Amino acid sequence: MISQQPSSFKDIQIHDSGLNMVITKLTIPSNWQAHYEIACDRITGGPQRYTFVVIGPKNQYIRAYAGTFSFGVMNNTSYQQALDHAITHIIKPENLTDLHFTGLQISHESEQNAKYRELAQRAAQMGQQYNILETTFTGKRAGKTFKGKILINYMVSHVGGFGTMGSLQPFRMMFAAQEHFDDLLLVAKRMDDSMIENPEYSKTVTEIGHRYRQQMAVQHQAQMQQFNAQTQQMQADHQRRMADQQASFASHQKNMAGLNQIQEVAHENYMKTLKSNGSFSTIGSEHGSHNAFVDQIYERQSFNDPWTNTKVALDGQYEYNYTNGLGDYYRTNDPTFKPTSLQGEWNKIDPLQGK
Repeated sequence: MISQQPSSFKDIQIHDSGLNMVITKLTIPSNWQAHYEIACDRITGGPQRYTFVVIGPKNQYIRAYAGTFSFGVMNNTSYQQALDHAITHIIKPENLTDLHFTGLQISHESEQNAKYRELAQRAAQMGQQYNILETTFTGKRAGKTFKGKILINYMVSHVGGFGTMGSLQPFRMMFAAQEHFDDLLLVAKRMDDSMIENPEYSKTVTEIGHRYRQQMAVQHQAQMQQFNAQTQQMQADHQRRMADQQASFASHQKNMAGLNQIQEVAHENYMKTLKSNGSFSTIGSEHGSHNAFVDQIYERQSFNDPWTNTKVALDGQYEYNYTNGLGDYYRTNDPTFKPTSLQGEWNKIDPLQGK
């Protein structure tokens, strides 16, 4: 089939409405349209709102994403579970039937891209592995065959004695009727090759994220100091109780009945103390204090997702969180925000707390 490439192009600028800065400049065909809403959180540096799609005149789509699907032993999610959730999040809104996917593999195009090679080298220096994975798919809608490609950022690291931890970040989906798919890939490559990032924007977002992580580290250190102080006090109280029990035993060893009664009372008090300080409170809990502690370390919040009916962990920590029940979230620290300003039906959702 002869490629039908556009004869003219236009330059566009992508803005961050949260920071009021240009993110990047790129080139698209003149008869294509870009629709986006991007806002960086001024406190955390993470995405507060993120929508980006470029649409061609024959319903060709290039979509970008900002969600993260974590996996590993510390959040009790396997790589395959995270991958399934990520793929479903991408493909479900397209309403395709008779879906067929190729095997997931490392993107050869990204291996040839200097930017992504630099990211992989930087990750390797920190003991992490970074790749861009890709899969192609076909499906049907209204009796017509469509074809697409999905690109996913893959990051994995080994966390001491905790095993492997990683994340999958859907990066891009390119999607069109089968006969227009090859032309779509050429447009996407033209976009990538023309992209000029604003270094001031990258610097600003990095600095915000760095300050936020420092603040979280200070809070975490204070929490650990408080935890250690409480632990030391508990140990001192326990040693004192044990000493009192020993003294009681020595003074009343001739009266075994009385001794038994004292030991029963002491044991009952000990168990009450343990229960009150939370030692047994996480047994059988789906999100205990350990999980909440891990969320603090990785600066995230966990939710019972009503769409997948599983637990999801999202980067950043916000006061107000909303979901439309379709796997999408809107999160903010603005107390004046009204969820009715969003399209669709959005409801407040509370993050899971340690018990």
